[in-house]
Amino acid sequence: MKEHSFDTLSTKIAALLLLHEGEITLTDIEALPLVESQAMAAAIAMRLVEAFSAERSQRKRSKGDISFWEDVIRLRQPGIAPVMA
Repeated sequence: MKEHSFDTLSTKIAALLLLHEGEITLTDIEALPLVESQAMAAAIAMRLVEAFSAERSQRKRSKGDISFWEDVIRLRQPGIAPVMA
């Protein structure tokens, strides 16, 4: 497969997860098997925000004594149809 095919497949997988869960984190996108870099994950996140008119925000998470912030893409209106070409 060509590189742009991986990008398209990764975007579609991320979109399915967003629709199913109502939100997806940048970490979730980076963990997809076909995503090769953080830059590619950021580009997919931007496409999801544009295609679904979603909101992008940060949420504070903690594991034990360690706190961290994660980027979250959340649907504004659950059940909204994408505007993907």
